[in-house]
Amino acid sequence: MRFDSPEEVLTLKSSFLYCSVSIGSIILILYLIAIVFNRRSRFLDITNTILVSNAINIPVLLLTHLIDVNKAFSSDGINENFYQYIINLLFIILITAFVISLVIYSIVLFFNGFKTATNIKKLPQIVLFVFIFFVSLMICQILIPKLKF
Repeated sequence: MRFDSPEEVLTLKSSFLYCSVSIGSIILILYLIAIVFNRRSRFLDITNTILVSNAINIPVLLLTHLIDVNKAFSSDGINENFYQYIINLLFIILITAFVISLVIYSIVLFFNGFKTATNIKKLPQIVLFVFIFFVSLMICQILIPKLKF
């Protein structure tokens, strides 16, 4: 197994399809958890929480198709164009910091929205929510790429 380049290049359409399947599956999983925590939890509240927290990911998804990281870090002409290489590196560092801040904000929105929608207050419920979220996230990361669009 090699990790130096992806086996296939994702198109924008397939990226949106993968994200849609991921969002749909997490909505169903979290709705089932919400029903366990609070019988009066509404499907619309859980859906709204997931969609609002993932709306931030759309610019990140588009950004991945605009930046060619392989070109920025290619070793062709580093000596001739060293300043351009440094500028590309700084640009990627800035974009990375921006994306990390968006991901953190998305997680905060997600947690606060789910907490409000299900009215969870006890520490064991919060720990169970975080555990189930990360387990379902790992399962989705393993299973969804096996789908072929």
